[in-house]
Parts: sequence; C-alpha cells; structure tokens
Amino acid sequence: MRKAREADCSPERQVDLLLGGLFALAEWHFVNQGSRDEPQPLCVELDATPCLPLFTNTDKADTFTTERGQRKPHEPLGLISIRPRDAVAYLMQFEAYGCSHVLVNPGPFCFLLATVQLELFYKNWKEAGAELAGGYWIPNMTTEEEDFWQEHEL
Repeated sequence: MRKAREADCSPERQVDLLLGGLFALAEWHFVNQGSRDEPQPLCVELDATPCLPLFTNTDKADTFTTERGQRKPHEPLGLISIRPRDAVAYLMQFEAYGCSHVLVNPGPFCFLLATVQLELFYKNWKEAGAELAGGYWIPNMTTEEEDFWQEHEL
C-alpha cells in the first residue's frame, strides 16, 4: 500500500494501484468492537466522514489498537477477517448506517476510499474475467508499470 501512496502518478492512478493491491490480498481485516458471536466492525470519523478502518495485515491492526489505547500490548486482538470478494458485499451493508468509506491502513500512508469505488473495481475486475487470489488487475497499466510490478514480484 505504501508503494501506491508513494507512486509518482495522478491520484486516480494511485487509487487504481491501491485497489489492485487490496484485491490481491488473501484477507482484509477489520477491528471487531462487538463480540465473537455478534461481530461489529469499528467505525471512526475522519473529517466528519464515518469510515471503517481496513487493515492489510494483522500487525497494522495491532499497532492501531494499541496506539489508540483500545487495548494493551499482548492482549488478544479481535479481528473480523474477510476475503476481498466477500468483503465488498459486507462493506456495502454499512452504507445504510451512513458509513460509506473505508480508511485503508490508518497512519501516515493511509487511503480513504468510498465503498462504491471498491464495488465498482470488483465489478469491473469480475467482468474482465479476473480470478481473485490469482494475481491482481490494474486497469490501463503501462508497460513500464507492469515491468515494475513483475520485477518486484508484486
């Protein structure tokens, strides 16, 4: 995700890179503020925009919760971990409650994305015939960008 943030390109292109990377993951992680039997993802506000923090790995979620004082280090971390293809539908249900954004990896390299962006990317990806967990697709990738991703085995 950091590579997408630091990429020397337009903001729209950065979002494409981020979405391609997100959908290449095995799971997305959300902090569970509910119980094990009735999970409820944590919702935070960023500039009066309610959003769900989405983490690309468990270490980032661990750091986020301990730095915010939500739990002490070494306490169990309750997460909701969902495959990307299932997470899109999961996230869309929170729009009815006014939470229509995700904050990817809160911190210095975070991204704020509307859930409709995730839904559209996923729809376009499926229409293009892509398989999840079989790599990722970034629309309109240049030859140089494709070489970069393959060179770094990303």
